[in-house]
Amino acid sequence: MTTPTLSPGEVDRRLASLAASVVLGADDSRALTSLLTFRVEHPRIKRRQPLRLAAGLALAVLVIGIGNLAAAYYAPTYGQALAATPVLGGVADPLLHGFGLTEQNAVAFSSRATSNGHTIRLVTGYADGLRTVMLLEIDGRGLAGNPKQYGLHPGDYGIGEGVSLTDQFGHSYKQSGVNGPTGLQFEPLGWPASKVGARLTMHVTGLTEQWLIDSKGPNAVLAGDWTLNATLLPASVRELPLPAPVRTADGTFTVTMVRRTGSELQIRWTLRGPINDRYDGLAYSKSAESNRTELQQLERRYFSASFFDASGQPVYGIDSGGEWDNGKPFMGTLNLTVTQPGRYRLQLANALTSPDDQRWIAVP
Repeated sequence: MTTPTLSPGEVDRRLASLAASVVLGADDSRALTSLLTFRVEHPRIKRRQPLRLAAGLALAVLVIGIGNLAAAYYAPTYGQALAATPVLGGVADPLLHGFGLTEQNAVAFSSRATSNGHTIRLVTGYADGLRTVMLLEIDGRGLAGNPKQYGLHPGDYGIGEGVSLTDQFGHSYKQSGVNGPTGLQFEPLGWPASKVGARLTMHVTGLTEQWLIDSKGPNAVLAGDWTLNATLLPASVRELPLPAPVRTADGTFTVTMVRRTGSELQIRWTLRGPINDRYDGLAYSKSAESNRTELQQLERRYFSASFFDASGQPVYGIDSGGEWDNGKPFMGTLNLTVTQPGRYRLQLANALTSPDDQRWIAVP
């Protein structure tokens, strides 16, 4: 059965009629597919009717213009050649790298909003198949200087709990990963925005007085109403070959995923065997509290991966963690900032010091 191709006008009509709570069906999916392959056909010219020809051309230009507006709004990938991306600047490199970004893959924004005497500006962001990142400044602060010092001085505000992020199709995104006062991470873009690009709306209803958190606790909040907008085209995610497992008497270390997107490298790995069983026995026993010292030693030796470049210098991560479920293999995650291609060494545990236990990953 041949799938019918929708006309540009039908595409625009479907996109323009989408409600905020839309659930896209088969026809809408075909509309978006048609949008991605949209081509404008030249009008047929009838030389015997010059006046009609002129009117027809004017109408065609008008229709094409309206079509461009609708298509570019609902599918930013369609309009990406119509506008240039501004140049990013003013964001401290440590903060960019802390979120796995560089000046090459971060997208500059210019949206700002003022409420209750304070201005929030959406400065830069990034999206791929793993996450969506937004970096903001509040009253001109939060992105420059030493990120570790932010929040210690009066006037250092952070984004509070009242924040939401939605796309042009009404899809909402939850916060995920590691977040900071002016740097937020959300779930990856959902379909169809992940395919055609996202026009995002961020709504903020509260700022946190970072320098007063210790003294005021949950009361260190300033209410307001800020709405900011951004357009993001998602970067592609590339799956890299998996290295061979590391088998030792203590257990088997297996890399289950290596993904590269932009400047982020995500590695997932598991550990199963005697040392994992030993940890479970200590952690889930009735005397788990008294076993804390031994548990910490095991964590440092067997449950903490490290990553190095070809010269032996450590590559620092965005975040790392693991999951211990009783009776199941340990599952570890390592999210790293890798800005240069090359060969990198993965050490899946501090106890694995033998050259035969090291694994090398080629990052394109």
